[in-house]
Amino acid sequence: MKNILFSLLLAACMVACKGTDCAPNTALNGKWKQVEVVSGQQLLGIEVEFKNNQGVITNVPSNPFRFVIGDVAWKDTRAETNGIYDVQVLTRITTGGSFYGTWKIAILPGGKSLAFTRPGNADVYQRWERQ
Repeated sequence: MKNILFSLLLAACMVACKGTDCAPNTALNGKWKQVEVVSGQQLLGIEVEFKNNQGVITNVPSNPFRFVIGDVAWKDTRAETNGIYDVQVLTRITTGGSFYGTWKIAILPGGKSLAFTRPGNADVYQRWERQ
């Protein structure tokens, strides 16, 4: 499973976007909704609006992780290569703690979907769609 997800992510990056379309303040801007999770924190339906190089939660379903509207879910986004970004993603723990961890975002072909993976743990995969 790890190799398949990593291969998909790599392939998506090669065709996802060109030139300035991959800049964080253009390609990622907008509203995104989590639509698929292979493993990790399942918050299907959570919505994030990305602007000014950060993603703020605008809608969140009831959840044991204590995510709330207004949380900065994604920050410090930095373009790595065409269509791939490093990003700090907020993780919350059911006991109340939280931390930011480094993830990778790939803009999938067409620019209407994002794939999130966690370096060193390809089994953690999320897909987000543009709203």
